Amino acid sequence: MLTELLYKLRGAENWPQTDATVSSCEWGDNANYRSKGPEGWYTVTFSYRVNGEYYGGDFTLPGSSDSSTPYQKDDKLVAHYNPRNPEKNFLEGVSDTKARAQQFLVILTLGFVLLLLIIGLLSRS
Repeated sequence: MLTELLYKLRGAENWPQTDATVSSCEWGDNANYRSKGPEGWYTVTFSYRVNGEYYGGDFTLPGSSDSSTPYQKDDKLVAHYNPRNPEKNFLEGVSDTKARAQQFLVILTLGFVLLLLIIGLLSRS
């Protein structure tokens, strides 16, 4: 969600778009996961072509071993790519679960640092 917002703020939805093709969608079991919800994740790899050059990436989605595979090989996605750096892409309608978790941790850490700074300033008063 945050990644999508950041890309939109940077104008990524106005970047040129092309078809991306799913190369694989593989299940990754998370044996240490002990709560309700997803038991693991799917890692989806994709590629797209810009000016004759191939680029690619991957993203993750939560799931369980019982759920159906969210993407099949050769499924199509819409990729927006940075015209100055085609390796940078934004996929329409796709949200990377692991990237969201990493962003949450960064925001949580920044919030904690800000709280410590506020406490430090208040204690000097």
